[in-house]
Amino acid sequence: MQFSTSFLLTDVHSWIVCDGDVDPEWIESLNSVLDDNRLLTLPSGWRIQFGPNVNFMFETHDLSFASPATISRMGMIFLRCVVFRISKVISL
Repeated sequence: MQFSTSFLLTDVHSWIVCDGDVDPEWIESLNSVLDDNRLLTLPSGWRIQFGPNVNFMFETHDLSFASPATISRMGMIFLRCVVFRISKVISL
């Protein structure tokens, strides 16, 4: 299925937030979304093209199941809960 770019909302910035452990079965599917292609291919064969206005954020306690390919596509920020309170981060 093809969509015309005239229907895309490029002036709206969106964040897709994934909270929880990184699962090796679904995180590998996101590798093409996290690189320059920004294309998600679903098991059904459908393809979803994300624009530069869509950002992804992963909040997890463990990256032991993430491959080096996945980690190399992400920018990492390590926040210790002892140092940062979530209420302070949100209020920024």
